[in-house]
Amino acid sequence: MSSLEKMKIQGIRSYSHSEPSIIEFQKPLTLIVGPNGAGKTSVIECLNYMATGDMPPGSKGNLFVHDPKIAGEMEVRGQIKLKFRDVTGNPIVVTRTLVSEQKGKMVRTRTMEGNIMREVHGERQSLSSKCADINREMISFLGVSKAVLDNVIFCHQEESNWPLSEGKVLKQKFDDIFAATRYIKALDAIRKFRQEQTQTVKEYAIELNHLKANKEKAEQISDELTQTQGKVSATKDKVRELNEKLKPVEVKLTDLQSIASDVVRLERKLESLSTERRQLSKVETDLEDKIINLFNGPVEELHKIFADFQQKVVEKENSLRRDEGKLQRLGQDQQSLSAEANQLHVEGGRLQQEAHRHKVNVSDRDKAIVDLANVHNFRGFEKGPFSSDSVVQFLEEMRRKYKNVIDDTKKKRGIFEETLNTLQKKIDDMKKTQAQCEETIRLKNNFMRENLQKLRQIGQELSRVDASANRLKSLESELQKAEKALGDAQEGGSLGMLAREIDELQSEKRKIDNELRQLREEQQAMHMQSKTQAEWDMKTKEKRTKENAIQQIMDLHEDDLKTTLGTRGTSESLHTRLVEHLRVKEKELKETRNKLQNLKQELSSKQTRKRMIAEDLKGKENRVQERRRQITEACGENDYNTTKELIKNNIDSLQDERGIIGSLEKIYSKYVSKLESSEVHRSGCPLCHRTFNSNNEIADLVSELKNKIHTLPDRREANEGSLKKEQKRYDHILQLAPAKEMLESLEKHEIPEVRSKLDAITSEEQSIKDDITELEDLLSITESEEQSARKMEPDIRMLAKHKGELRELDRSISLLQSKIHGVARGRTMQSVSSEIIEKQDKSDSLNTSIDRKRTQLSRLQQQLNELETDVHELKSQKVFKLVIAKALYGTGELETTR
Repeated sequence: MSSLEKMKIQGIRSYSHSEPSIIEFQKPLTLIVGPNGAGKTSVIECLNYMATGDMPPGSKGNLFVHDPKIAGEMEVRGQIKLKFRDVTGNPIVVTRTLVSEQKGKMVRTRTMEGNIMREVHGERQSLSSKCADINREMISFLGVSKAVLDNVIFCHQEESNWPLSEGKVLKQKFDDIFAATRYIKALDAIRKFRQEQTQTVKEYAIELNHLKANKEKAEQISDELTQTQGKVSATKDKVRELNEKLKPVEVKLTDLQSIASDVVRLERKLESLSTERRQLSKVETDLEDKIINLFNGPVEELHKIFADFQQKVVEKENSLRRDEGKLQRLGQDQQSLSAEANQLHVEGGRLQQEAHRHKVNVSDRDKAIVDLANVHNFRGFEKGPFSSDSVVQFLEEMRRKYKNVIDDTKKKRGIFEETLNTLQKKIDDMKKTQAQCEETIRLKNNFMRENLQKLRQIGQELSRVDASANRLKSLESELQKAEKALGDAQEGGSLGMLAREIDELQSEKRKIDNELRQLREEQQAMHMQSKTQAEWDMKTKEKRTKENAIQQIMDLHEDDLKTTLGTRGTSESLHTRLVEHLRVKEKELKETRNKLQNLKQELSSKQTRKRMIAEDLKGKENRVQERRRQITEACGENDYNTTKELIKNNIDSLQDERGIIGSLEKIYSKYVSKLESSEVHRSGCPLCHRTFNSNNEIADLVSELKNKIHTLPDRREANEGSLKKEQKRYDHILQLAPAKEMLESLEKHEIPEVRSKLDAITSEEQSIKDDITELEDLLSITESEEQSARKMEPDIRMLAKHKGELRELDRSISLLQSKIHGVARGRTMQSVSSEIIEKQDKSDSLNTSIDRKRTQLSRLQQQLNELETDVHELKSQKVFKLVIAKALYGTGELETTR
């Protein structure tokens, strides 16, 4: 069963494109919880995209990748890396990459090459999207159909209500989920196949009736053939007997045929010579008609004239060639001179333009000189044009003017700086006086406020003194309360506690002050060794920077290093191992490319050879068809040998018949002469030796023989025509004998051999193609690994450089540490300063606490004093009130007495 383990998201939706986010899936269930916009749906979309390759609905590809406008970049790379285990439990890492580019107002998103990394039996296998369909491979690895992934497992929240869809849509969804579509297609295919087979059975039934009729007819023909063969055997026996009888006649006919052949040959030769003679005569006549001046001299003189004429023709041809060569050279000279003239014209035009520009520049220069001379009051430059000396003089005047302006500016600047310094001093004095006056005013105001407060208090006291006698009772109660509060405050012991706390704080402050003094001594020692300490601080900071850079590189390429080199640590030999890995991969790539090139060359050779063999086979098949057509035209439906034998037999029969006809004419004439002789009555029939009863029998026989003799010329002519026709056919058949031999050779030997060669080379071609495909796959994987390693190589080289620099920094820091005396090891000016600030803050805090405690103590003492004062005041007021009361009482008594 397949299971998800981990997923890394970078540059997708709202996830950052600079820092990857990693989610690790728990077993058996992972809950993704978060507020709206936290990226929960994005995780499901990423899983769906990794499993099926489908973008989220409504994203159109552009909204799925982090927006380049928000990132502030022209190009944002989004990458998802999913680690899971397939149905067999093997770990698999799948990487898909998208790139979103900002072009004007449009955002274009394109898919980069994906990669699948598997580990089977401890061996890593890499598969690129160039070599396979990652979507199909993912469905195979997960063991779940695409419909289940889309509609059930990774169903998007916008499409999660599909179970409430219409019936047709719902049926289509369930068909996709349960893969019912292929079964429906299979049933349709079975139904269609059944209909086709039923129709085929009907056609075969109709054809079977025809085949039965043909079978019956073939059996009938076979019977007729057997009967005919019996008749042919009987006829052959009869013909054999006749051939035995005609052998002497054939010998004579052979001699006559040789003589006839010689006669025909001589007649043909005579005819050809006559034709040649007529043609030569015609040529001679034509030549005589064309000759205007007929030469009447001997042939030798004509040959001499012809030789002289040829000599003149040769001389004229040589002269013509010389003149043509001279004309060609003159033409070349003319072309070169024309080109030179054109170049001179161009150069002249350019020089004219430069002269015009120079003239304009001189005019502008003179105008500028006049303007500057008017501005600076230079004499002698009121009007142009100016000579070179005048221009040089003007430049000298301008240099002097520039120098004077610079000197004046420097003098004025010095004066301004002195004035500014004087004014600044006055301003500082005024600020100091202002501050003193403000402080005096503040003190006077405070003194006035205190006096006013005292005046108010005195007025209040006076008003209280003037109060009625009833105040005495309240004073007594207040006095009791004040005495009680004073007693409580004195018995509370707060003063002693505050005093002890103040002593403890002062003791701690003395300790902090001692530490602060030691730190300042250490800082002073560091100041004395400030250069060494500064260098040590700089080296330490640089060391931390190098360590951070090393850690960043390792974090960036951790997975790639594990995949490529099988390691994650910061091994010292990483760069060496990576270089060795690259060298091995380059060697493998070179060997693979060489093998691939050799295989392609071999494939091209095989294809060329196959094409030649195919063309040879096609030519031989065409020759077979042509020879078969010729033989078919000559033989019809019969076999070549059968036709040849039949024609030969026909010729033999016709020749026999011709011999018989010639013999019959002689025999019949001889018989007629014998029958017409007078001895026929005595000797009887010359053939059967029977005697005739009457002359009428003899006359009838003679008449019959003469009639037969009269029909013999027609028979001979018909026989000659048939014989010529058959002989012509036989000659044509004999001419086709090489074609027949070639046909048999082609069909039995050459074409099978060529086809065997074609099959063999086709098999070799397919084998080479398979090897090429395998090598291309291997080349693609190796190139991917090599590119991945080559991308890492600069960073790993920098990593090795950082490690070397880090070792040098460690040695330098150790050396500098040994040079620093009076300073604890590993302490920097910054750390000491920080501790001083910390201790100073703590000392200030203790001072604040001590001051606060002292203030509290002072406040308590003041409260006690105030309470004592209040008691005394109340007592005095009470006494005063008593005195007043007594006085009032005495006054009352006096008034009463009076």
